[in-house]
Amino acid sequence: MVEPSFRRSSLLVPVAVNVSAVQFRNLNFCAQVGTGILAGAILTLVLNRVLAGWEAESSRNPRLLLAAAGVLGLLAAVACALPAWRAAASNPMRAIRYG
Repeated sequence: MVEPSFRRSSLLVPVAVNVSAVQFRNLNFCAQVGTGILAGAILTLVLNRVLAGWEAESSRNPRLLLAAAGVLGLLAAVACALPAWRAAASNPMRAIRYG
């Protein structure tokens, strides 16, 4: 059986840098986790300054509550839409056949 070209090309990268495929996947995973931690730390520092100004206001302020609900709704929509968009763009038979 002939493997698809995307599998062959993904396995050539670790060979070129002299690491195994498992090590390459672990490095990729660690890079993604590290990027997420760094982005979270930066957002925490930035949003800390923004939210410090809102601390003096009442937590029952309708504009503040609507803004928080809007931001959470937008994040939830993006979190749902991105995986669905990727799944819709994939070929289901290829995914089932080659894993």
